[in-house]
Amino acid sequence: MATDTLVLNAVLKNSGKKKEDLFSSLESLTMNDVNDTLKTLNIFEYKARDMFVYRLQTLVERLVYEFEYMNNEDHFLDLIVKEWNSQQTPAITTDVAVSALQSANLKYPNARKAFVYLCEGQLTDFKMFNDKPKMFIELLMKFLICITSKKKFSEIQKEVEEVTALIFEKTPEWEIKRTVKESGFLFRTRSHYPIMSTYQNEVDIKELVYAKGMQSILESVLAQRERSEVLMQLQNKLEKLRVKEVDSLKNTVEQVEREDSSASNSCEEENTAVNTDSTSEPESPISDTVVSFEELLESSSVEQDVLQTLETALQSVQSAIKKMEPLVTNVQSSELKETSPKAEQQLAIAEDEIKRLNTMIESERARSQKIEQEAHKKLLRAIAGEASNYLLSDLFEESQGKTPENPVISSGRLINLFTALSMEIGLEEHTNGREIDEVFYVNKSELITAYHIDASVQSENEQIKVKLLKYGWTLGGVIVIRPLVTEIKEEN
Repeated sequence: MATDTLVLNAVLKNSGKKKEDLFSSLESLTMNDVNDTLKTLNIFEYKARDMFVYRLQTLVERLVYEFEYMNNEDHFLDLIVKEWNSQQTPAITTDVAVSALQSANLKYPNARKAFVYLCEGQLTDFKMFNDKPKMFIELLMKFLICITSKKKFSEIQKEVEEVTALIFEKTPEWEIKRTVKESGFLFRTRSHYPIMSTYQNEVDIKELVYAKGMQSILESVLAQRERSEVLMQLQNKLEKLRVKEVDSLKNTVEQVEREDSSASNSCEEENTAVNTDSTSEPESPISDTVVSFEELLESSSVEQDVLQTLETALQSVQSAIKKMEPLVTNVQSSELKETSPKAEQQLAIAEDEIKRLNTMIESERARSQKIEQEAHKKLLRAIAGEASNYLLSDLFEESQGKTPENPVISSGRLINLFTALSMEIGLEEHTNGREIDEVFYVNKSELITAYHIDASVQSENEQIKVKLLKYGWTLGGVIVIRPLVTEIKEEN
């Protein structure tokens, strides 16, 4: 393995630790070799190494969320490398990408599933795939660093410890405190919390794909509990964040209104100006929009996202045309012929862009349908073709009443069917760890999110007695069908 790769792997694995730990983890290299490599990579200083780690972790988190259904690990690692090396330095390899996933607690499939659920604000599902507090603690610390003023960084440790204790009730307090300390953000703690400052300066909350989900989870947890002084100050931070979001939305609306007003004023100026060549034309957003779609088409493997983005582009261009039409009308009515061709040219460009986007949308729809058809064909071949010894044909004959004399053959066919489905599409039964016909108690919130019930709940108690009736199902680890339960009425 190249020296650069060895050193970058060690930097990721020893983030938030002493430099001596970095040296000791690189036994095959001398201290001078390590220092020279760090200087060559421009990460010799603590701060530079921290910035490298946090930027790479942020990228990894975003890609895990955006490409949650990418099953080919090699392709996913290549994607991380390509995205990073096209924008950042030092250059990384797939080995470094693996270390980055590990440092972000996202190396394994279940951890990634848990992370996606957290991004969507689904705490119960998050804990179903991740029942240890480490990932949650580190993500919560990053989130709080982004919304806390530097003067109040000292509050974060207590906030994290109290919130984690509420969510992971069975985890001992000492384990939570140890995990918080091992996160690395409290290392070299002084009055100004240098590592926290580096993270806040380097990463904006808008870059955290899990920020909305984390905010939703925190608000839900705080709403259900009696709040201590520490949790009250956390509540205040969340309320301030809400205010900022509203202000940001207002600013966006005002900016759009100003642009509309500016476009209108531009039309009036063109009507009254003597020298029309000196009149500035309104800027068109078309070119910027097109670039972003081209980049998305090159990088995204999720067909529906591409379609949605293209359709959004189409709406943007059509909106631009509507803003420009009054300009052409006013110019023509004022008989300022020398500027009319310019406006008409802009409209012609926009109309061509609409045609291009419509063509791309239709092409992408056809491509999406083709991929879907190929997936169906692949599934059918797996259970109906030679690979399965024409299993579907045998099962169809049984459904028509032609059953084999030996019942073992019949059960074997069903086993083969589910084995083929598991291997081909990742189909697995799902019961939340329960058994069919098992009777157990479940709280109402978990009943709503983790199960499907056959009738409305009659009990007014928080804990509901239920019986598991039917299996749920997952595809590639993602819950598609929740297990079916029925309420068991308790005698008074």
